Amino acid sequence: MNFTTTIKINKKYLKFLTILLCLGLIISFIIYKKIDNTLIIEEIKDIPSFLSTPINYIFIHFIFLSILLTCSFFGLGFIIIPLYIILEITCIFYNLFIFFNVFKFNGLFFGIIYNIITKGVYLFILIIILKNLLNLSKRQINRFINQKNNDNTLDYLKNCSIYFIIILVNDIIIYFFAHKILLNLAFLIN
Repeated sequence: MNFTTTIKINKKYLKFLTILLCLGLIISFIIYKKIDNTLIIEEIKDIPSFLSTPINYIFIHFIFLSILLTCSFFGLGFIIIPLYIILEITCIFYNLFIFFNVFKFNGLFFGIIYNIITKGVYLFILIIILKNLLNLSKRQINRFINQKNNDNTLDYLKNCSIYFIIILVNDIIIYFFAHKILLNLAFLIN
């Protein structure tokens, strides 16, 4: 693969990620406008008590990543992985809309910090995994159609295990430190 082919592939990938980002933004805005947010707003107003306990994403991230990897082995990654990325982006933007609604610009600023600390590394690694798992799904579909067994599935597994470890370490850091950092920054919204 030459340099210009790689650039074209990366441009297509960036366009695809931009579409996912826009879909997540639109869906989160629609959800924000269509549902009754009073209960969530009341909980957000009491954010310091929420932040007094550790934020635990370890189990849920492990389950989701395992499901994504399994789906990719069966060729379903083309459908499931983009939907999961849209779900994560929707949650982040919805979170920002709620913070802005309750605390205005200070809330938006705090929401951005909150999402960077709690979801930043995870989403970044997830975007890297997306490209690899989409390639894995494509190879699995081609392998199934052509009945060829000469793919690099083991290499994908090694890469995914490295990403899983990075996300696990990130989640452990979030568990022990994120709530303390965010609690110290809660003065922005008080």
